[in-house]
Amino acid sequence: PLIGGGLAYLLTFAVFRAKAAYFVVLTIALQSVATLTFANAESITNGTFGLSVPDRWPFGLGPFADTIVALTFLTLCYFLVLAAARSRMAQLLDASRQNEVLLTTLGHDVGRLRSYGFSLLGAVTATSGALFAKYLAFIDPTSFQLSQSIVFFSIAIIAGSKRISSTLLSALVKVLL
Repeated sequence: PLIGGGLAYLLTFAVFRAKAAYFVVLTIALQSVATLTFANAESITNGTFGLSVPDRWPFGLGPFADTIVALTFLTLCYFLVLAAARSRMAQLLDASRQNEVLLTTLGHDVGRLRSYGFSLLGAVTATSGALFAKYLAFIDPTSFQLSQSIVFFSIAIIAGSKRISSTLLSALVKVLL
């Protein structure tokens, strides 16, 4: 989580200068560059052949370890998102989306605010990616291509942004389809 959050924070310096559609294009370009970099870093990632993920958990969790860890992480993320949604930071992020100039005039650093939010999401996403790799028991650079990102993005679009329960329901429906 710390590495994912740190990388997300560093990416904000390059990405948040772009607006609207340019932000989306730049994000897709960065994902493509990362995928190609990991595919060609054969000494680290074994290239397109990928790496197998060991099938063991610490603390002797037993045969249902994957389920226990996934449900624990889901519960922690749920309460983290609930707390974040009710925080002052969430209110300021919503205000920056509605009127960035006014928020800047009131003395808030919108760039820093968005960087913190992006870093938090990067940490949660990195942890989710690690659990996903553990679930698959294998990871290669093609596991996270644009098509997979579109699936995850469609879950968020279908769910909307008002209720966390709708996001969970949307993810469940998408997985079952």
